[in-house]
Amino acid sequence: SATEAIAAAKPVIKVAALCISPIPMLNTDLEVEGKYPPVVEAFRQRILVADSILFASPDYWYEAFSSICWLQSILGFISLYFL
Repeated sequence: SATEAIAAAKPVIKVAALCISPIPMLNTDLEVEGKYPPVVEAFRQRILVADSILFASPDYWYEAFSSICWLQSILGFISLYFL
């Protein structure tokens, strides 16, 4: 689990787990005055200060489609900073 991976990390490595479930699906109509909802902005700020990012997702009934759709949406929000 993510908690076990964090506990097993070497002391020089800082690991933080972020839950993406409160982040809405990508919708540029959510932008108001150049900002997105606070949960999206907080997530984007944490991504910007990270040296690396690891996405992990469970496999439900041997299907990953919904996880891939969610990941695509999250990556869309992240990419808005770099376009």
